[in-house]
Amino acid sequence: KILNAYGLKILVEETADNLENALKVARAIGYPVVMKGISQTLQHKSDAGAVITGIFNEDQLAAAWSSIARNVEAAGHIPEGVLIVQQAAEGLELFLGLHHDPECGLTFMMGAGGVLLELVKDLSFAAAPLTPQKALDMIARTKVAQLIHGYRGSMPLEHTPVVDAIMGLAALSSDLGPYIESVDVNPLRLLPSGAFVLDSLIILRAS
Repeated sequence: KILNAYGLKILVEETADNLENALKVARAIGYPVVMKGISQTLQHKSDAGAVITGIFNEDQLAAAWSSIARNVEAAGHIPEGVLIVQQAAEGLELFLGLHHDPECGLTFMMGAGGVLLELVKDLSFAAAPLTPQKALDMIARTKVAQLIHGYRGSMPLEHTPVVDAIMGLAALSSDLGPYIESVDVNPLRLLPSGAFVLDSLIILRAS
């Protein structure tokens, strides 16, 4: 919701604290949906087996509810419900980030997202303050830019939603920078209809 307030688009989503409510939420959103486990101590849901995609009916949702609860507990966390999210179409997965560097101050990152973030480490960096031109330059310095513009016959995608998302992150940092240690948006899925945040993590500064 914080990211959405700064212009980064999110999909339809709602929390549920029990299975009955989860079924109602999924019906309201419309299948297929994604289910994500919630726990205050759980930062990286996928690593704990707390994210299940491709849920197409109530039986699959009930099974996913039980599986996520078991996985969250097994990872040493207390299950506190789930987040039900509209499932996005397949698209290009990107990474956006913001971090307080001890020497450089606020530093922005952009590159290949999803599993490619750690696999290929295709990232570009820029210091605050950001401008739309600096955001464009960040995109151009990555290899994933070739995929955005169309690579070997793939359909080109519009880069403007990515620039808008980067500038939204810049606006957030301008308002909330003193309170935020880092922001990870991974993935930001780029589609013909725009760029949508599928997962994110905001870490507050200890001070």
